[in-house]
Amino acid sequence: MFRQHPTEKKEEITTTDTISLDLTKSNWKKEDCQVTVYENNCIWTVSNVLTDHECDELIKQSERLGYEEAPINVGGGQQIMMKDLRDNKRTIWDDFTFAEQLHERVKHFVPEKCSDLARCSTMGNGFNLSGCNERFRFYRYENGERFNPHYDGCFERRGKEKWERSFITCITYLNDVVGEGGETNFLDAFHRDERIKLSVKPKKGVCLFFTHAGNLHEGAAIPFGSTERKYVIRTDIMYTKYH
Repeated sequence: MFRQHPTEKKEEITTTDTISLDLTKSNWKKEDCQVTVYENNCIWTVSNVLTDHECDELIKQSERLGYEEAPINVGGGQQIMMKDLRDNKRTIWDDFTFAEQLHERVKHFVPEKCSDLARCSTMGNGFNLSGCNERFRFYRYENGERFNPHYDGCFERRGKEKWERSFITCITYLNDVVGEGGETNFLDAFHRDERIKLSVKPKKGVCLFFTHAGNLHEGAAIPFGSTERKYVIRTDIMYTKYH
């Protein structure tokens, strides 16, 4: 079972297709969102981050990009296929404009100072909120596919003047999963049977936030024989420290 916190290195993407969705054309209002805190500055959800139309459009266009088998990031820029750990499908999309537009929405619901995050008071010292990672990953689950317990790695860029680093995973559910399965489960890593301590059911337009640090989690399987699919789009919340 995969346990390390890898530092991610962006893999090259082979598609030149883009997704055409302008979030600024929506009548979205932050007042329509509801925040549910499960663990303070550690795990929380926000409803209505994306509208129903935006979710539907992202699913449609992600299918146009095409899904493929998803490897596991094992750190040091290395990725390997581990289907005993993960067999859901994935497609990748880089978009700086969409990242800026999404940040304009989610910035209302994440801490400005990274040091306010749980388990980040030392590592996050001096880092301030700066945006969303422009690397978006669509995940699709169906017919027994799952992502077994793991920790999310961080993405970082270091330059002469600044250090950018992700500290929060940002997953938005693009559809409801009505039947059994499909939950994002958080597990108690300190209990010998790693029992589930929290389960989040996919709900269209809801964004799930959680810190990379210390959050062992899984994407529960959609049962074999089910006609349902689960679609999500994942990015990261970036923080920046200036030298």
